[in-house]
Amino acid sequence: MAPNRRDFLKLGALTGASLFFPFAHAALASHRDGGSGGASPAFTPYTRQLPIPQRKVPLSSTATGDVYAITMKPGLAEILPGVQTPIWGYDGMYPGPLLRTRSQRQVVVHQTNHLEVPTSIHTHGGYVDGDSDGHPSDMIAPGATKTYTFGNDQNARTQWYHDHAEHITAPSAYRGLSAFYIIDDAFDDALPLPKGNYDVPIMLQDRRFNADGTLYYPSDPAVAATDEGFEGDVLVANGKAQPFAPVAARRYRFRFLNGSNARPYLLRLSNGQPFQLIASEGGLLEAPITLTELPIWPAERYEVVIDFGALAIGTSVFLDNGFGSDSVSRILRFDVERAENDPSSVPAVLRPAADQADATHMATTEEAAVTTRTWEFGKSWDGLYTINDKIYDENRIDAFPREGTTEVWEFDNGFGWSHPVHLHLLNFKILDRDGRAPKVHERGWKETVHLGPGEKVRVLMKWPKVPVGPTPGEFLTRYAFHCHNLEHEDHDMMTQFRVDAP
Repeated sequence: MAPNRRDFLKLGALTGASLFFPFAHAALASHRDGGSGGASPAFTPYTRQLPIPQRKVPLSSTATGDVYAITMKPGLAEILPGVQTPIWGYDGMYPGPLLRTRSQRQVVVHQTNHLEVPTSIHTHGGYVDGDSDGHPSDMIAPGATKTYTFGNDQNARTQWYHDHAEHITAPSAYRGLSAFYIIDDAFDDALPLPKGNYDVPIMLQDRRFNADGTLYYPSDPAVAATDEGFEGDVLVANGKAQPFAPVAARRYRFRFLNGSNARPYLLRLSNGQPFQLIASEGGLLEAPITLTELPIWPAERYEVVIDFGALAIGTSVFLDNGFGSDSVSRILRFDVERAENDPSSVPAVLRPAADQADATHMATTEEAAVTTRTWEFGKSWDGLYTINDKIYDENRIDAFPREGTTEVWEFDNGFGWSHPVHLHLLNFKILDRDGRAPKVHERGWKETVHLGPGEKVRVLMKWPKVPVGPTPGEFLTRYAFHCHNLEHEDHDMMTQFRVDAP
């Protein structure tokens, strides 16, 4: 059979990626906290300030919406101190520009691809039809432009966008194609939480570098797709390796995103100080939760409030990674530099249950479920990662939920490694983990859930009406469902569902 257009796109993607990367040829001997391929060059940490993501300026605006133009292109970024590293970025930046909007305000983004491989942009948590969702098979060819439309019919929340092109998501996102997308609303505005300069998004990632400062990523796909995925030996926050963050002796709201390909983090402060969890992927919790450590897996977002008010001026405290050792145990340093008035507080009630529902997460009950779907996460005889013993096939759809119906999905992991499981289009509530209540930090609305070795996790969701955009196309009601360990996703732990009318 003659190859079709998408076959050529895939071939071009794989060939282009292999030509672009200055790959080292040594295979990685281990997955976490080291491995071969050469250790990254030594550098002095905490010499550069944590940057704040730059907000993108609209191309045009009306009373009801904004239009943006973003170009995906090569660029340079000083990730290691004093070293210019070639990256791929939205507008040539790493991380890419922050898109920040308001609930119910339309955002239109013209994405132009000036890279040598196809791309596809997925915005996590976006309530959009499949044509604007960044389906992995809906790729933007080099030199082409695609328009994405977001109605933002959602509560306030922290989202992000990244490359999602079929079979090359991992190397393209690793190269730098990731950025924040934040929605605000009047309800969140009215709360006395920290605002303005005290509301700080932080993207957590890990990278490995060659001796010349270029990014290292394995040239052999089988090496990249180890059971734990590819992990670097340098921790990066908002595009800088182990930066420092000057803070005032007051409360801050931090929006943490795990933007790593595969690495999980266990966030905690070096002085053991507690902090308050206030939001997850679906927005504000009903009430704050006091924690001293917080696990965050790839694609998860959690918002926390940290109060530096009791610390003496001149004090430093580190944000640590309790899952790491050596070079990946310490993420950044907070330096308490000044005293300031603090009008903020964390109320005992954040967003009550009566105010939680929106288009992406409607209240429902397990008793209302019309079906339970079981998804088994495994591995094939030839080393590919599977869902229900199948690898990804763009021509196969494995579930046909109907708008307005409630379903239970059971994720079953019979193997000895973890999967952050991610659904497009909607959020869910975790019912139980191995028959027990979900962990305290994961009781809010979620779109990604950690599935540990040997675990079974059940989640509950009510399917929304697909919000048809201005130009319905081939992917209108088709969405992806996959492991967000990006090496697993590329090799091929992903499937599709289609949301049908009632």
